[in-house]
Amino acid sequence: MREIGGVPAKVTVDPLVPDALGGAGRRAARVPPHEKGSMLKVHGLEAALVDHSVMSIEALEETDARSFSIKVAGPTALLISKTIKLSERVTAGALERGRADRVKPKDALDVLRLLQAMPSARLAEGFVGLVGDDIAGAVAREALGQLPGLFGGADSPGSRLAAEAAAPEPAEVIAASCAALCQELIEGLHARGIDVSSVARS
Repeated sequence: MREIGGVPAKVTVDPLVPDALGGAGRRAARVPPHEKGSMLKVHGLEAALVDHSVMSIEALEETDARSFSIKVAGPTALLISKTIKLSERVTAGALERGRADRVKPKDALDVLRLLQAMPSARLAEGFVGLVGDDIAGAVAREALGQLPGLFGGADSPGSRLAAEAAAPEPAEVIAASCAALCQELIEGLHARGIDVSSVARS
């Protein structure tokens, strides 16, 4: 229990492990000597094992001088994990089965913000280094296969969800931005010898 702004609050941390390294079992990761169930396996985090950099993380409070050097997932790894998470929830038919609460519009907006914040060339280069990797390659190719369907058009489900989350920004502008930036990334990949449609099938 911590006090935040004078208000008692419970601060929780959810340790997550890439599915490929989580051992046997469906959801709980096996990471000895930690107890079973203390960490969860998540599909899509594998790219962070390759695409990451060390950053200095500092406290938000000016009176707290602590800082830690921590490995942080790179932008392409973040894009991959968010795309896969969103794809799993959308394509599972959560909306049609009355489970709209599982589909978070913010996940789609996070993808758009990544596409807006990072040059498409930087993201494309990240994919070049990931698609052939032994651990990260499968999720990188999976994300590439899902991106066009989620964000390739203004009417695509990811584009519509991003527009919903970005309100009151104009929905048509947000959806169009998703489509344009997704296409820009695909063209950047093609220029580097990566055909999205063929990579996704491999």
